[in-house]
Amino acid sequence: MKRGVRFLAVALVCAIWAAPGLAALMPIEGVWKLDEKSSKNVPESQKMIDLKIEVPRGREFRFSRLYDGAMVGEVLVVSIDGKPVQREVAKGQTATISMEWKAGGRLLEQIVRLKQTNLMDTVQTTHFTVTDDGEVMTRFQTIRAAGDVTERVLIYRRKK
Repeated sequence: MKRGVRFLAVALVCAIWAAPGLAALMPIEGVWKLDEKSSKNVPESQKMIDLKIEVPRGREFRFSRLYDGAMVGEVLVVSIDGKPVQREVAKGQTATISMEWKAGGRLLEQIVRLKQTNLMDTVQTTHFTVTDDGEVMTRFQTIRAAGDVTERVLIYRRKK
């Protein structure tokens, strides 16, 4: 299964990078509902959670988690310039986060580096893509921790 997920993720990213004339940013702003049936390896903490994404002027990423319309936790705000910054990702837990547009604005890459209490680094790389019609967002996640690799494919549908 991991091999199939990895192939799907690599194939989609390569197709997006190879597409000609990609000058506009993908339509990622909005509220997104997780499609659990279409997704692979969904953690319990993300089930039934909607995502609200704002990208003012394409330079700043604002990411909120919603449960039944109410915000869960704090809004994550990160500049989309590829420069790593320290942010609190959970109560008392900080991480180094960087975000950067790739493929002419058709792919958004987020890298989160977290030092665990056991002093082992966890690195989570997430690639965000949105279909041309703006209705489906895919988040390909690769999590590397203590020599293990976990891969996820999270499919979201735009909420109306």
